[in-house]
Amino acid sequence: MGIWYQPGRTIKELHASGAGHGTALLVAGTFGLLNGARFYFGSEGKSALWLLAGVFFGIGMLFLMAQLARNFSRWFGGQAECRIVRVGLGLAVLPWTVLSGLLLYLLASGLDAERLQSFGSVMMAGFLYGFAILLLAMRTALGVSPLRTFASLMLAGLVAFFSITFVLSFFIKV
Repeated sequence: MGIWYQPGRTIKELHASGAGHGTALLVAGTFGLLNGARFYFGSEGKSALWLLAGVFFGIGMLFLMAQLARNFSRWFGGQAECRIVRVGLGLAVLPWTVLSGLLLYLLASGLDAERLQSFGSVMMAGFLYGFAILLLAMRTALGVSPLRTFASLMLAGLVAFFSITFVLSFFIKV
């Protein structure tokens, strides 16, 4: 639970003990499940495949983003192992997982648009807090400065986004 208030120290301790990989996979799978559940509740067919796809997508994105972030951090002098980068990234999305759960609950409760907008400041504060946790955890995992960590994460995000968009363009016809 130290990831909430001491993310750097938590990642160092997990790296030293070799633990945390299963928890990171669980958090990433839960994050994917919650995002897949939004499609599940939003679709008319209510196919459970959305939930299963969400779990696989969450875990797959953990592996992809960790690999990309580690590779881009090497441009900036990082020497991280991919396993600890996965642990750092997986645990760092815990605040966003909680936010996704809150958002799913609010959407499923049937609140009107005005009431949902009243939660905007809470969501934004949670997003920024989660981003701070992400930067601090990944800084320790990658072993580079905060600015270089930010650059590594942004490059990894851009490459992942455009790669996934390119692949999906073959399957989705508009």
